[in-house]
Amino acid sequence: MLLTKSLHQKIYYFGLIVVVVGLPLSKVLMSIGQLILSVNWLLEGNLKEKCLAFFKNTPALLISFLFLIHIIGLSYSSNWQQGLNDLRILLPLLALPIIISTSVALSKKWMQAILLLFVSVVTISAGFSLLIHFQIVPIEIENPREISRFISHIRLSLLCSFALFITFFLAKEKSVFILLVFLLVPVYVSYFFVINSMTGIAVTLFAGLFLLIKYLLQKKISQQKLLLSFLGLIACLFIVALFSICKKPVLNSRDISALDKKTSNGNLYRHYANKHHKENGHYTYDYICYEELAIAWNNKKSASNFSEKTANGMSIRATLIRFLTSKGLRKDAEGVSQLSIQEIKAIETGIANVNYLNRHPFVNRFLQIDWEIKNYRNGGNPQGNSVAQRFEFWNTAIASIKSHFWFGTGTGTLEDTMAIFYKKTKSKLHKKYQFKPHNQFLSISVTLGIIGLICFMGILVLPAIISNAFENTLFVLFFIIATLSMFTEDTLFSQDGISFFAFFYCLFNFSMKDEN
Repeated sequence: MLLTKSLHQKIYYFGLIVVVVGLPLSKVLMSIGQLILSVNWLLEGNLKEKCLAFFKNTPALLISFLFLIHIIGLSYSSNWQQGLNDLRILLPLLALPIIISTSVALSKKWMQAILLLFVSVVTISAGFSLLIHFQIVPIEIENPREISRFISHIRLSLLCSFALFITFFLAKEKSVFILLVFLLVPVYVSYFFVINSMTGIAVTLFAGLFLLIKYLLQKKISQQKLLLSFLGLIACLFIVALFSICKKPVLNSRDISALDKKTSNGNLYRHYANKHHKENGHYTYDYICYEELAIAWNNKKSASNFSEKTANGMSIRATLIRFLTSKGLRKDAEGVSQLSIQEIKAIETGIANVNYLNRHPFVNRFLQIDWEIKNYRNGGNPQGNSVAQRFEFWNTAIASIKSHFWFGTGTGTLEDTMAIFYKKTKSKLHKKYQFKPHNQFLSISVTLGIIGLICFMGILVLPAIISNAFENTLFVLFFIIATLSMFTEDTLFSQDGISFFAFFYCLFNFSMKDEN
């Protein structure tokens, strides 16, 4: 031991602080904080006693086992280079349980300080994003989601969700913190709506719903049983929704013989009998004359050519066709001539339905999601549509799981395996849109099989059951937020996601004194 025990303890606290500051602000700080904790743990000495304490701590062992099963998966992987990189990302699952479970527990005062610091830095990150959005900070962005400058906008929305509940609990502990609720909660909610974060809003609503049910029924049912029932219900609803939405219905071709064959200018229309997409009740692929559309659009006062893309990356052609359909117009020169200057500018920005013009972007996002789902179910190309693309990711992942059911394809093979099955399933997605499953449970199943998935789900729940962490309502809310995010994101396969999960999971399970 090179330093005094007291000084090592202070360095440990400092390391925790650096990690907390890094979570919403800097991946570099996350790494530095964990490095400080690791080096301090080694230099503190007493390694034999610490190792014995760790191996006697069943919850900590279980969490670290998640890292171990990925090492096992590496043994039969065909891509060791990527597999080793995945293990590097997953290192917090090994380091943090060992360090936090064998270090000094936090007093109530220190726990509140950590939580308050977390709330503060999340507010700084979200607040800075809002300043960019309202152009108070002059930073040019092409997409509203680029306002999150430090970490992923989705990850920041999860941190905002957790910070929102922390403010209420801090206010409950000390009345002086009540002001936080009125000052900070509007910041988090504004961030959700500014970036149209469906993930942030959904996990916050579900966590809030659990909190409401818990307080209504706490005298009649244990919190642990309530949580398991709640998560079981969510899982069932998700599975039902997944199968009902992803499954593409078999549609019969409709009769188009009664439709007009030519435009008023004498050019031929194209009608697609096997396409059933609609906008505001009108068939999108009826009455299309591409020749007239191109000439008429390029002759209008538009800054974009018919063959170019809109501001959000979609093609002008597809957006124009959808917009004309939404107005009940035919897709020809006459239809284009009825567009106003405002509507032309709207199409250039990517607005594909006339109903989106005068509604709040958040409402439009719901309408867009509805269209994406219907378009996907009708056999449309999901490319460029975040929700519909996820259905394609999930279908591709499921195809892979069926072929490598029990043990998967090994750690580090996720991208390679997905690429193979995108080809096998003849996905309509362009190669640059062929991503990972965006679902932690499916990603685990692809790489480690059903056996790995069962281990993963057990590791998520068992440590908290053994350590009675589910008796802590704030941990339950964190658990709900983190777990629900795994249904739409590969939360544990990114540095900010794994650090957020591993840090708070270990903190609540291994570093709280009874007084907390």
